[in-house]
Amino acid sequence: LLDAEEVPVRDEPKVAAVDKAAYDESPYVGDFDGTDDELEAPWRTEAAGIASTAVESTGAKIQDIFWEPGVLKVTVVAADGSTPDAEVCAAASRAAVAALETREDLRVLERHSLEVTSPGAADVLTEHKQFEAFKGFDVIVKTLNPIDGGEERTMEGKLVERTIDQVKINLKGRIVKIPWHLVGEVRLPPAKEE
Repeated sequence: LLDAEEVPVRDEPKVAAVDKAAYDESPYVGDFDGTDDELEAPWRTEAAGIASTAVESTGAKIQDIFWEPGVLKVTVVAADGSTPDAEVCAAASRAAVAALETREDLRVLERHSLEVTSPGAADVLTEHKQFEAFKGFDVIVKTLNPIDGGEERTMEGKLVERTIDQVKINLKGRIVKIPWHLVGEVRLPPAKEE
């Protein structure tokens, strides 16, 4: 057992005062302007087109492009439609970054990270077109609890929509809005046998 009297006392380190004006002007702070724009915003549509053209120039095919808060998510498949390997995803990612860097006026990479992935499991909704196709269908939403030791929660209801920052489901007649950063996964329930 350690006695508090035995613990050496140290001085707190000196912390320099922060100049707010200099901090706000710093290029390392990040640019969040426009990250909450609608999915159909012209700059998003143009950037998605640039990324698509770049990815397809590598031989990969675009399966889906979706904007999440702070993330441009691009789902790709191999040229033959199969699940791509890591090299195909990496080449697609490099091409998209290079193409988006040429359009500094869009400021995409200043405001978003780029995530190039392969398709997920068949019953897990990950792509924008899947969320659109399954509107009105039953879904199971697993939520994350950001507090240490917190329990995950599972909700089952009808999918209303997915927006840039939330998933909406109809839970027994009540619309429930779940912030996207708390969504672990959205999946279709197992098929019912008749």
